[in-house]
Amino acid sequence: MLGIVNSLAPNNKITTMKIFTLSTLFMVSSIYASAQIVDAGFELGLASGWTQTSTNFGSPICDAVCGNCNGNCGPYAGDNYAWFGGTSVLEEGSLSQGFTIPSGTTASLSFYKKIALAADSSDTEKVDVKLDGNILYTAHCGNGEDAEYIQETFDISSYADGGFHYLDLIGFSSDGRTTNILFDNFNLAVDGTNHVGINDLLNAESEITFFPNPVVDQLMIRFNKKMTGLATVKIIDLNGKIISSSQLNNVENSTFTFDAKTLPNGIYNVVIENDNTSHTERVVIAH
Repeated sequence: MLGIVNSLAPNNKITTMKIFTLSTLFMVSSIYASAQIVDAGFELGLASGWTQTSTNFGSPICDAVCGNCNGNCGPYAGDNYAWFGGTSVLEEGSLSQGFTIPSGTTASLSFYKKIALAADSSDTEKVDVKLDGNILYTAHCGNGEDAEYIQETFDISSYADGGFHYLDLIGFSSDGRTTNILFDNFNLAVDGTNHVGINDLLNAESEITFFPNPVVDQLMIRFNKKMTGLATVKIIDLNGKIISSSQLNNVENSTFTFDAKTLPNGIYNVVIENDNTSHTERVVIAH
């Protein structure tokens, strides 16, 4: 993330450039719906599937470039996290995405939260966590500072209906004093089963990760450390017609993005050829 340091305010986040993000994952059919929160730990950074806004920083998603608010700010795990506040001027930030919650008897949403700096006891310096516009939890500076991240878990069984739902984090601070409220590692569990988010997939030892699936606008293919050298990526329809073929160099720990906006909705095979081996993944295009 690019930015400049405000040397007069050591607790302030480095100002980041405004960057547009990938469209929020959208499901058009429960048959193909994904039951995961995309990039649940923000490890894709500004390219995350979260829709991001911030008055001063472009996005609440941060890494080491943002600074550490005198040693108090940082991720719970991985390299990235969400940082709300971070400045003594008016700051409004948000992170939002939609996802499908499978049908089930019980469901829960959990995340890790830390109030790294509580400038005062004001309840207006806060972050609301909402599901379909309903407040599940409010982190506010009136709670005081947290020495470490604390996991918060909420019963969302009433939402476990196989439908599409919207998760929003809405932050607001305005009283002229710096506050720092941090979030990391969201998790959805239905009937006791944790549904793997893309953050977990990226950290796994698998050779290739495809996301999102279904695809709205862009398909991203992440090559992890097990695959190296040259690779060919082919998009093939169910009639066997090659729609696209791309030759890639040095694929180890790289990400390939395919623009799927012009493809008709439907099912496609993505074929990866590398070092006399072939890997096929079926993806759904659903604009």
